[in-house]
Amino acid sequence: MKIDKKRYDDLAKIFKSLASPIRIGMLILLAEKEHCACEFPCLLNISQPNSSRNLRVLRDAGLIKSYRDEQRIIYFIDDPAIKKFIESVKKLELN
Repeated sequence: MKIDKKRYDDLAKIFKSLASPIRIGMLILLAEKEHCACEFPCLLNISQPNSSRNLRVLRDAGLIKSYRDEQRIIYFIDDPAIKKFIESVKKLELN
């Protein structure tokens, strides 16, 4: 079996991005609905620079997308498979 290094590197980037309670919280919030970047500091009790840094990690891993709405940057999950995965993660935390 031939190893696809690029594919494994991409998967590793995704798993590394999940290794943060803040980023998991962001994904859980985004699985429910889209949010403005300005909302995360209050929702997660973190600083704005910390919020921006973590959103960038998730975006760079391909887990979330964003668009500009005048002065606001709106983040969302576009892939139904990611939403389904996050729903599974939420069930794990309840057990």
